[in-house]
Amino acid sequence: MSSDRYVALALEKENAIADLRQADGRDQSGQCRRRHHSKKWASNIEHNAIHGSDADETARFELSFFFAG
Repeated sequence: MSSDRYVALALEKENAIADLRQADGRDQSGQCRRRHHSKKWASNIEHNAIHGSDADETARFELSFFFAG
C-alpha cells in the first residue's frame, strides 16, 4: 500500500469522501484534473500523492487497517 513513509489521517465529516476527492483534484471518474498537485506528483493511479477511499464500505475497511481498535 505504500512505497515510502506516509501519514494516515481519518477525515470524519458529511460528504467526506466526495470532498476529499475534490480537494485531491479528482473528478467524478476518479481521474486527476490538469495542473493539480495529484497530477503533478502521481506517476499513475497506484503511485500517487494522496489516497482516498472511494466508498463508505472501502473507507471502513481501510480505516480498520490503519486504526485498529
